[in-house]
Amino acid sequence: MSSFARKARRKNLKTFKRDVDYSSSVGTKAKAAVRHATTEQIIRDHGVVSETYDNLMTIFDAAVHRCFGWGKKMRTRLHAKMARHLLCLKKHLVTTPDIERILRDEAGLDLDKCFKDAGGWTHNRRLQYTAMNDMSAIFLLALMDEFGYKKVRLSRVYNVAADIAHEISTGAVEWADVRRGLEVAR
Repeated sequence: MSSFARKARRKNLKTFKRDVDYSSSVGTKAKAAVRHATTEQIIRDHGVVSETYDNLMTIFDAAVHRCFGWGKKMRTRLHAKMARHLLCLKKHLVTTPDIERILRDEAGLDLDKCFKDAGGWTHNRRLQYTAMNDMSAIFLLALMDEFGYKKVRLSRVYNVAADIAHEISTGAVEWADVRRGLEVAR
């Protein structure tokens, strides 16, 4: 091998090494950025789902108070049952369609699923819809399981909850008013 060939080979190796080091560092930085973005997204998603759960619990509390006149003690009992069912759902022991099937078979209640333009929903809206489906099914199952309610009472309280949600979404009632109504109901 001539000295010229050796010099050219060394130069090519240095260039190759520099390019590989550069591309690997860019790849590492990119992976770190994706990991960071994913972590932030998980935290944001958790916040959206938690807020949705809190809002739905307020609606459900107001619904059982309006429909059945329940106070804090009965609502606490309902919350405990819902927490057990939610834990089973989060541990993947049961799915929302399973709960809906149980409600349909045992109580004769078929949940209405009405939504518009689901194709144009944002990521947060999809998370809210999933949380709403989960919590609605768990709410009705807890009422059936803990208190023995069947189709008539479950339908009535579900419709009252839907009416409260509609009042809030149209602005006829504020969240503070709903929460204030529950504070008085202790």
